[in-house]
Amino acid sequence: MMDDSTEENFLDDFHNTDLMKKLDDVKQIINDSNHEGSKEPSIHTLLQDCIEILNTEKNSMECIDGGSCTSSSIVTDLLSYEKDIIALFKHCSESNLIYGNLIMNIKQLLTELFKKASEIQILFFSIVEKVEFDFTLKKDLSLLLRVLQYIWYGAKAVYNASNKIMASHWKAYITISKKYAAELKDYIINDEPIDFLCSEIKKTILSFQFNDESSLKLSTYMMSVLVKLCSYGRISKSHNVVLEFILFLNSYWLSDTQDAVAVKDRLSQFVDQLVLLSDDTFVKTFQSSSQEIINNNSSSQKMSAMCIAMLLIKRLTKTPCDQQAHQIICIVFDLIKSIDSVMCCYNVDIYEDLLINVASVILISDYNLFENVENILIENILNTEYWPALFSSDLWIIIMRYLSPDLCILQFSKLAKLYEALVVFPCFTQCPQHIYIEMLLKRHFSLVTNKKQLVNCCPQLKLQSLKSSIGILHVSTLSKYNQLSEMIKIISILPEQTNYEHLNEEIIHLWNSIKDEYPPEYLSALVEVSIGSEKLLKTIIPKV
Repeated sequence: MMDDSTEENFLDDFHNTDLMKKLDDVKQIINDSNHEGSKEPSIHTLLQDCIEILNTEKNSMECIDGGSCTSSSIVTDLLSYEKDIIALFKHCSESNLIYGNLIMNIKQLLTELFKKASEIQILFFSIVEKVEFDFTLKKDLSLLLRVLQYIWYGAKAVYNASNKIMASHWKAYITISKKYAAELKDYIINDEPIDFLCSEIKKTILSFQFNDESSLKLSTYMMSVLVKLCSYGRISKSHNVVLEFILFLNSYWLSDTQDAVAVKDRLSQFVDQLVLLSDDTFVKTFQSSSQEIINNNSSSQKMSAMCIAMLLIKRLTKTPCDQQAHQIICIVFDLIKSIDSVMCCYNVDIYEDLLINVASVILISDYNLFENVENILIENILNTEYWPALFSSDLWIIIMRYLSPDLCILQFSKLAKLYEALVVFPCFTQCPQHIYIEMLLKRHFSLVTNKKQLVNCCPQLKLQSLKSSIGILHVSTLSKYNQLSEMIKIISILPEQTNYEHLNEEIIHLWNSIKDEYPPEYLSALVEVSIGSEKLLKTIIPKV
């Protein structure tokens, strides 16, 4: 078993090699127009030398990996040649450009070279994962961040060469990031790999064709990596990049083509996760970009922004923030107004989700948020646009369902006062706003459980037009409606009574108050149905 000094000697053997010099010599020979004789023998010799160097290094790395050293010092030595391995990867990835017409004759050597470098890199990952880092030491923190940086550079270098080796790099990067997330999340800045992944996924999708399963698998894998990078690290400057990327994806699959549907089925879940994982800086970036999106003539961009806003609101149901919720809800209504004419042109299931999530945020937040949103709802109901008014009305009703009975009555009274103030204008009945308020009052009225209390605190119910709007014209006032309800309650308990003379008097009193609106046969039918007693029926009805 090797100790630290033995391991360093092994590594020194590799450091003293001229691997990179040999690769540079290969390029010089290829580019040398004055080279005498065939270039292939010289290139073959140099590449074979590189393979032998890597074989020696692989043996050294296997000995280190099989040892018991967990000191971070070994990582410092390993990093000293990681640049060479990454450069070798890049050389192989760019081999078509470098070797041109010579590529077929040296392809086997390049394949072997790439294979050996990949095996060494896998050993490197294994060694690093066994090392114990002490983050009370700044050098260990810096060291691990450098390790992650080199792994990312390696993943980028092999991107066009081998999906398998690229995946091994990302696996190592994510494994280390996850292992130390508690200590390092604020230090792991993933801007570079995130920018790269967003760019490459976008390129792949734009060139995607329906039967191209390999491209779809690659995009799906890279999206999963992107989500994990956001989970175990953080974004410093690339919030705009991520926002533009999400807007692109949402817009892409709104086209509802065969290609778009295939992509959406695989990637939409990752887009949702990206938004739900986003930090406050991303939210601020979205807020600052929203007006530009609204001013944009692209309807698909606006619908895409709406999807983002809905997910941000959904996130707030778990981590409430009234100020942020109010700002995003304002953006939602601005977006609805701007896409009023195209809202129904897209096959998107967002309307109900948006309603439910906005209502949820309002109901779990302070009442101050509802008061702020209430002004927005009334403003939209008093405008002429259909979708903003419909959304506001639906949102109002959902919220009312979960308010206390007293608050539900209070909110109805506010609407009734608004109706009373507007109905005096002759043109009001000819306006869309009349329809919006009338339907909202009718829907809200059905939610009020204590209508007797409503009569006492809402004098606007005396307005004939308001009664007509909420559908209570069958009695002259709500008071009579409540009296009828009382009478039916009394009738329902008659079979249980042995002395019902006093109840008869109450029924007659109640009946007198509504008899102008209802025929005697109505009471007779009620009694007969309620008690099923012909004797009792004959006793009561004559007195009526």
